Amino acid sequence: MRFLKNWRYTNDLALIDAALLVALAPVILVVKLPMQLFVLVAVGFIWQKRRSWQYVLLFLGAVAVGVSFFALFASTDLSRFRIFVEFIISLLLVAVAVQRLQERLNFYLLISPFLLMSLGLFYYESISALFFTILQLFIFTVLLLHSRMRQGLLDAVRMGVIVFFISAPVIVVLFLFFPRISFDTKDFGFKGRQLGAAGHDGQMYVDDRALKVLSKEVVMEVEFPSGFPSSQLYFRGSVLYENEGNSWVETDNPPNARPLAQKEEFITYNVTLYPHYKTYLYALDYPVSLPKKAKLERGYVLKAQKPIFQTKRYEMRSAQNYRSLQNSIDPQALHYDADKNPQTRKAAKKLRGIDEPAKRLEALKDLFRKQKLRYSLEPPAYDLQNYVDAFLFDQRVGYCVHFASAFAVSARMAGLPARVVTGYKANMQNRVENYIVIRREDAHAWTEIYLPKQGWVRVEATALTAGGQSGEEGALEAVDRVKTAPDPWELRLLYLKYRIQSWVLHYNYLKQQDFFTKLLRDRQFLTLFVLSVLFLAVLGVSIFALLRKTRCKDPAVCLMQKLLAHLQKRGVVKDRSRSLHGFLSAQRDPGLEQIDRLYHRIEFAPDAHKKELKTLKRLIERYIKEQ
Repeated sequence: MRFLKNWRYTNDLALIDAALLVALAPVILVVKLPMQLFVLVAVGFIWQKRRSWQYVLLFLGAVAVGVSFFALFASTDLSRFRIFVEFIISLLLVAVAVQRLQERLNFYLLISPFLLMSLGLFYYESISALFFTILQLFIFTVLLLHSRMRQGLLDAVRMGVIVFFISAPVIVVLFLFFPRISFDTKDFGFKGRQLGAAGHDGQMYVDDRALKVLSKEVVMEVEFPSGFPSSQLYFRGSVLYENEGNSWVETDNPPNARPLAQKEEFITYNVTLYPHYKTYLYALDYPVSLPKKAKLERGYVLKAQKPIFQTKRYEMRSAQNYRSLQNSIDPQALHYDADKNPQTRKAAKKLRGIDEPAKRLEALKDLFRKQKLRYSLEPPAYDLQNYVDAFLFDQRVGYCVHFASAFAVSARMAGLPARVVTGYKANMQNRVENYIVIRREDAHAWTEIYLPKQGWVRVEATALTAGGQSGEEGALEAVDRVKTAPDPWELRLLYLKYRIQSWVLHYNYLKQQDFFTKLLRDRQFLTLFVLSVLFLAVLGVSIFALLRKTRCKDPAVCLMQKLLAHLQKRGVVKDRSRSLHGFLSAQRDPGLEQIDRLYHRIEFAPDAHKKELKTLKRLIERYIKEQ
């Protein structure tokens, strides 16, 4: 704090350097290596004050830009918005370096920190980036005030805090009511470099390559604006028909999905999907709407046109009650290897005698329950030549991929069309209000069986464990408890981050219209909004008054300031050029003369006692009271 207090104004170029340093911090990470090297060289030139080398610096800058974008000049990639922004940033860095080398303050140098900060916003999308941007604005404000006030930096910081709090209500109102431009793409805003989360690649293994993900890395965040659904949440990833022994794969070139024969109980939700470098877009069973540039393939698998390399947000609508009927069944849904798994084939053959498919399915479930299967993420090695027999009759332990695969093969042997679906099953431990986090460890596999009157029906084979007699819900909750419970503080922090991203970083035209509608129709919401703005205004004024008030460190001086304020109210004003002793003596007032003698004794006499300060306080209070 003493450092800030003693820091005095030097010159505007030094303040510009400080502002540029703050603005460059995030931007320097997005430009290419030649431009980073150019910035280092430019700093050296400026430090050595090589003003006559400005053309050399300009030439080096042109070379750095040319090397950075040489491969793009002859292609159409330069039309991509983010590359175009990087190109503009590179040119701006060269211009700023040349201008700063001349050591002359001009309009371009003054606005360059704000330009660099604004262009950097296109590359970052995170809460930390948001707060850093606010910090940048605060530092810019403090430096500007310091330049104009010509006082200590601490005074500029105090005034900057006042400006920020006073402007808070205005900023909130402008943010909510300023007209929004609706873009087709939502790639504007803070752009974050998220690490890719594990997605699905259209394959599932039951051998030592079997999917077993224990990472808590976030795959997607889902919000249900109209209320959280009561049922289990299954997000479809890939639908696998072809069984190749110890693996399942997608069908090559699958046709588009057929319309649902029946769809009811619709639910709308918002998905924030993080990069996984594949085309899968996850949606609840069964999706009835499509995001832009997406398609619905066979098995109601939702896919984007291009792999997901950036965070993608999309709104979905799904039917919770549905029937997915087909005119004919793909032969692949009944295919199995007749030379393997003899025990399972023998048991399934007995089930073929049940004519009604729905009852045959229930009988197959009972067969799995009777085996007293156990759920474990560390199953023993299986006989891969007869994997289903090994799982169902020997080891009798495994996790979702083993349950789903064994049930699908057994169903086909019993004459029931079956397929395997991979995706994510939401863990309710990761829920906060109408929001839930889907993590990599929530990756899941289940089976779908085709029944003539009902269409494709989901069968949660993992629930057919030894504890599954208490019901599917109870068994699945037990499976979720195998996973490590999330940290409640981390979950709340994720929720807060999501809310800030939804209402600040992604406050678009549609959300603004929803806000206006609610403001006009909901009186309670309108009252709450007005009170919130008033609260911010009162808070800002209070902090302004608190910070603006001069702090007095000397108790005796504080007491005398109180006396002078009282005299000023009576019309007796002390001139700044006049000493305190001269001012009080000129009043010809015995009470003031007594106060004056005691004050100067306390301030200057070496043998002054602390008790005399209390006497001074009592004299001043009595004087004010008697007047």
